[in-house]
Amino acid sequence: MITKVVGVTEHFQEADVAKVKESLKQQATVNRTAPWQLIIDSTVNAAIGVSAFMGDSDVVKRTIHRQRAKHHPKIHLQPQGW
Repeated sequence: MITKVVGVTEHFQEADVAKVKESLKQQATVNRTAPWQLIIDSTVNAAIGVSAFMGDSDVVKRTIHRQRAKHHPKIHLQPQGW
């Protein structure tokens, strides 16, 4: 007999999502890997619902870029004579 699984629900807390986001931000400041790799590394051990509630991937990538910019700002050099 073949059974089709329609859906699986797992219980998770908003605190789990917050933990994953904090881990992601911390890894973004230390690690210079691609944003998509950081997202995968942060959510690989999390429940399915946590990765679903992380938000749009573009928003998460923007968060990574902002964290990196905050800890590693660009240095704008002025030409000599100014």
